Amino acid sequence: MAGFDLEIWPQIKQIAQQHKEREEPILTIGQGSRNWVLAVDDDKIVVISEKDQRGQPVGAPREVPREIIKEAFEILAANGTMNRKLMVQKLDNKIRVIGAIIRGILALLPNVKVEQTGRSSSLVYYG
Repeated sequence: MAGFDLEIWPQIKQIAQQHKEREEPILTIGQGSRNWVLAVDDDKIVVISEKDQRGQPVGAPREVPREIIKEAFEILAANGTMNRKLMVQKLDNKIRVIGAIIRGILALLPNVKVEQTGRSSSLVYYG
């Protein structure tokens, strides 16, 4: 398994920074909601979503902590796959308003693919 701190987090930061510079949104994998990167630093990524949790236009900026992205990646790497249900079971309250964004971020990694089965989507790790 790739080391998160030395390999994966630098990749995520670079991808997020590129999205910020190009003003390209990070899409959630379920609904395709757009999330624009406002800031990238050593311990978090800050995004603003096109909608809030109730579907209203322009949500508030949200911090996506590095440590929670790391926990989600470790679940994905350990299982080889991760759907929303598994992520919620393992991380519960930590991801209440950022879970979809975390899955969208992880889906951008070159060794992660999205697998759609009906209305359900899973991340698949090819590490």
